[in-house]
Amino acid sequence: MQIEFQLVEADLLALSLYHAQHSPATLRRVRRVRLLIGILLAFLAVVYGLLFSSVLAAVAIVVLDLLFVFFWPRVWLRSYRRVTLESYRQGQNRALLSPHTLELLEDGLLQRSEWTETKLRWPAVERLESTPDHTFVYTTSVSAIIIPRQNVRRGDYGAFVAELRARLAAASS
Repeated sequence: MQIEFQLVEADLLALSLYHAQHSPATLRRVRRVRLLIGILLAFLAVVYGLLFSSVLAAVAIVVLDLLFVFFWPRVWLRSYRRVTLESYRQGQNRALLSPHTLELLEDGLLQRSEWTETKLRWPAVERLESTPDHTFVYTTSVSAIIIPRQNVRRGDYGAFVAELRARLAAASS
């Protein structure tokens, strides 16, 4: 069974954003920054309020603190998106942004494009994650083969992903 699809920049970005929003290490780092800056701003509010007898400044810092704690994840994600796009745009990415064929073999996956050919045995697949628009076949903790639902040129996305899941389950048992 095989599927043919075209990857575009938005698909690369989708993998990066999915990983950023689901990686335990990344989520810990975002929470840590949010907490540390929140504590620092709260401390500044107390210092301004007590040492300088400036209730207005203390209230302003508390409001700033609350805004930061509430909006930081969105601001961080927007920044991450921008930096990721800038990184992808530094090269031509011919091996990624080209038509791909992904074939299910008895012992693994065969991915082909005009520029690459990679065979991956089932034990090398770390996990399979799906969103409404993509399926990500993780080959390491941070990289994956991207299967875009919208850009399938030949083959049945749903049937292919279902068979892929079944073969991975059979291989892991």
